Amino acid sequence: MVNTPMIPNSDQYAELAQVAIVVTTPDSELAARKHLSTIRKALKALETDIKAMTKPHKEAVKAITAAAATYKSLLEEKDRDYEQAILTYQRQVREAAAKAQAKAIEKYEKKVEQATTTAVADGTPMPLVLPPAIIATPPKTVVVDGVQQSTVARRSWRLARVHTFDSQITPDNLTAEDNAKYGLGIPLKYFALDKGAVTKVIRAGGDIPGIDTFPDEGLTLTDLQGGT
Repeated sequence: MVNTPMIPNSDQYAELAQVAIVVTTPDSELAARKHLSTIRKALKALETDIKAMTKPHKEAVKAITAAAATYKSLLEEKDRDYEQAILTYQRQVREAAAKAQAKAIEKYEKKVEQATTTAVADGTPMPLVLPPAIIATPPKTVVVDGVQQSTVARRSWRLARVHTFDSQITPDNLTAEDNAKYGLGIPLKYFALDKGAVTKVIRAGGDIPGIDTFPDEGLTLTDLQGGT
């Protein structure tokens, strides 16, 4: 169970959040501005406290992650190796069983044909020719040490044709520009809009096709003693 950390000045923050000022007169506007200034300073102080409180934990997480990275990589590699080895073996067994089954059916059909021909020629009843037994294939589900392991069929995907042009492009770094450049035809809805880049262009006075700009007001508070 994780203990709730103590946030410095939490009582002050709670009190600030409970203040309600209705702006209807010059005096109430001034009061609201003063309170807004106090809130902005409180937010800045809170952000500073949060960074100070989380920094040691972030460093600990990074250290733990780095220390475990080698073992994680080795285990993941072994995981893939054994999984592929098992799946490859199962495919080989299934293919061998399918071939053996096909030969058995072919042999059975020839026996039926020969028996039919002989029976017609001799005027005797058609003899019973037993069909071949079905050759078993590996089960899709196996329980090992109390753990159920199931072979599942699934569809995977990769980028079409990109590897023939640029081996450095992967699904993780493919851009809409690359999509157009290589003629992949992936619908644009699968590409995330870079809102940060858009905001930067708009605030610099630029325009972007397909994007409407509009006036948006806000209050920026600057502490004359330093800071915002």
